[in-house]
Amino acid sequence: MSKIVINIDRTLDPVGVWTRVMCLLLTAYAFFGGSLSLIGWIADVPRLTDWGNHGISTLPNTALAVMAAAAALASLWRGFNLTGRIFGLVVTMIGLVSVFQIATGIHLTPLNTFLMFERNWGQGGSIAPGQIGTPGAISFTLIGLSIVLISLTSRQTLLHTSKGSRLVGVGLALTTLGISALSITGYLFGAAALYTLPQLTVIAFQTATFVFALSMAIVLSVSNVGPMRLFLEDSSAGSMVRRVVPAIIIVPILVGLVRLAGERAGLYDLAFGTAAQTLIEITFLLSLLWWVGRTVNREERRAELHQLEARESDLELRHMADAMPQVVWIADAQGNVTYYNRRVDEFGGSENRVVDPFKWRPEIYPDDREPTEQAWRSALATAETYSHEHRLLMADGSYRWHLSRAIPVRGADGDVQKWYGTATDINEIKVSEEIEAAERKLDEARTSLLARLGDLIATNDDPGALMSAVSQAVCSTMSTRRCMFTEIDVDAGTETVHGDYYRGRESFTGERPIGEAEITLAEMRSGKTIVTHDSAQDERTASSYEKIYKGVGEQAYIAVPLIRGGKLVAAFRVGADEPRDWSEAEARTIESIAERAWLAVDRLRSEAALRESENQLRQAKRDLERRVAERTKELGSANAALLQEIDERRSSETKRIDLLHRLVSSQEFERRRIARDIHDQLGQRLTALRLKIASLRQAAIGSADFEPRVERLQEIAEKLDSEVSFLAWELRPTALDDLGFVQAIGEYVREWSKHVEIDAEFHAADLAGARLDRETETHLYRITQEALNNTAKHAGAEHVAVLLERREGSVVLVIEDNGKGFNPEALIHATDSSGGGLGLIGMNERAALVHGELEIESSIGNGTTIYVRVPYSV
Repeated sequence: MSKIVINIDRTLDPVGVWTRVMCLLLTAYAFFGGSLSLIGWIADVPRLTDWGNHGISTLPNTALAVMAAAAALASLWRGFNLTGRIFGLVVTMIGLVSVFQIATGIHLTPLNTFLMFERNWGQGGSIAPGQIGTPGAISFTLIGLSIVLISLTSRQTLLHTSKGSRLVGVGLALTTLGISALSITGYLFGAAALYTLPQLTVIAFQTATFVFALSMAIVLSVSNVGPMRLFLEDSSAGSMVRRVVPAIIIVPILVGLVRLAGERAGLYDLAFGTAAQTLIEITFLLSLLWWVGRTVNREERRAELHQLEARESDLELRHMADAMPQVVWIADAQGNVTYYNRRVDEFGGSENRVVDPFKWRPEIYPDDREPTEQAWRSALATAETYSHEHRLLMADGSYRWHLSRAIPVRGADGDVQKWYGTATDINEIKVSEEIEAAERKLDEARTSLLARLGDLIATNDDPGALMSAVSQAVCSTMSTRRCMFTEIDVDAGTETVHGDYYRGRESFTGERPIGEAEITLAEMRSGKTIVTHDSAQDERTASSYEKIYKGVGEQAYIAVPLIRGGKLVAAFRVGADEPRDWSEAEARTIESIAERAWLAVDRLRSEAALRESENQLRQAKRDLERRVAERTKELGSANAALLQEIDERRSSETKRIDLLHRLVSSQEFERRRIARDIHDQLGQRLTALRLKIASLRQAAIGSADFEPRVERLQEIAEKLDSEVSFLAWELRPTALDDLGFVQAIGEYVREWSKHVEIDAEFHAADLAGARLDRETETHLYRITQEALNNTAKHAGAEHVAVLLERREGSVVLVIEDNGKGFNPEALIHATDSSGGGLGLIGMNERAALVHGELEIESSIGNGTTIYVRVPYSV
């Protein structure tokens, strides 16, 4: 619900300020006076209900009506129009109830005396107890209706209220103003008939003043119609009314009161009083007329000065308007254009600029005329701001976008008096917006096209069909005439169209000589996209236009080269049958589509070739399987014999290994026996021989011939004893049984070094206290013996190193010398024919017997290294 704000027309300031102040004072007087009267009935104080002590009191329902009317006006002043309307209806109902009782003679006593608290006073002049008299009943009915009428508005101020309702409301308030003035005059001049006749004029003095105050407040509130419009008008007439009306009201009342007072005092009789009053009033009116005449004359001179200043101001405004970059125009209330600034000369159709609201219609772009006219008609009908964009004809015959705006200028009555308008050139903005919109549309089309391209690639498995589908999609999306893929053989000078789309013509597929101009072909071979906006004007294609492009109806085109392996292999062409300003975004989009589509074509071709290869491979596989089946059948019997032979060999190998184990075990046993026999028998005898030779030497002392021979014999015996001891120890050292293989090997290396006089060193790592099974220890020991013996016999080495260590679940034995070396492969092959190399074979077999590995690294002149690795677990 919109609000009503009474009399907020700021254009009346400062002349109308006092009227608003008077409205507030009158409303406050009515509200507090009515409240005081009601309190008199409640507190049983008759004097509060009869201020003049005339014997006629203000009744409780009258006080309620006065307070409701004052509250209604206060609500309207605050903008609460619905609340004010409700209070106005309450006042109307109070008055109508009393009018009904007076007209019908039906007295609603309980309703009338509800707030009288059974008081016996204050009934002077009343028709019935508590019933409002005729003047009061009519006045409150009319005041209530007046408040309701001036509150009927959908706007925020009374300035825009319906004129009819405002005029009727003011007229009703003037009527009640006359009724109350009549009663007040009777009280002032003692004319009791004016306020004491039952059913006609009876009314309390303070009630008459309340009605007068409320009526005057209503009249003063509505400033744009009725008496207040002229009273507040900023004109000579308004100035005269403001000066004359107060004097015309006040002076006659004062003169009448003075005359009445003189007659009552006996200073003069009725005839003299009447003559004196008449003469005074004539004198006053003549003086007032002379004063008003001088005032009007002065106001007219002032108005002429104002008009002159206004003309000068208008001239300045026109010069300012001519300097503005916009078209400035003024129209009257009906929309007839009455003024244009000089900027209008830049437009075409100036002969149409006459006073007519739609004579400018031909200057509007044809497509914009109807919407522009509708917008202008709507603004004229609703008195709302006019704003519309359209294209206007310029003096050079072109059309440019303009924003036309106009605002209504209202008069004091709220009606539109004229329109101020402008037309601002917004062509650059609109063009920019159109470009942005086109770019957005192109982006949307590009996104849609790329999404569609993905679908086409996913659903087409034939390269030609894919190229045709892509060509058609590009043509339909980008509004072109011709799209196609051409596969180019530059060396042969031919191009082949596998898939195309030619709107309105037959397909262009097939092989033909390259028709491209030499310049554009050279640029394409370098990987540059060709963009022509007009093939007939482009210096690259103009010479070939008639021969190549005109025949196929291609006025503008984009050609995207497709390079593979640095060579031009294909191109994608998009052509238009008229000149076209291709954008950078369009060119980039076509390049992206061409690359993606051709990648898909390459993939499809590769997949087709792969499928063909797979088919050939499957056929070859079937042939091979057939031949294998035949050969397998042939080899079936041979395989059976072979399997039997393998089983026999496996059995023989098992027997060989078992025999080898027994031989090695027997050999070790025999070695221990021989070593024991040598030590126990031959060793003792050699020791006895040495003792015999020693005693013999003692006997031969002094014999020059015999003593040297005995000494030599003693040396031989000692040498023989040492070698026999070494041989026995070598066959089975006691350290291997007593101390373990690590210390046994170390001891053997040292003894061997002394015996053969070759420098040797031994190192053991991560094997402290470690023991292997007896068989493994024996084989490692024998391998070390064999290797060192071979070194002593064949290597001619000066230094030997023996390393024994544990590595990742294995025991590794490394024997390395710096001797003359040999060719292991040649020595092994020689074993088969000459029997040499048996020591190496023995070492290899010993390593195999304990599931180990033996590796020999040697070459002529670079020494020899033997690696032995056997499993070991803690």
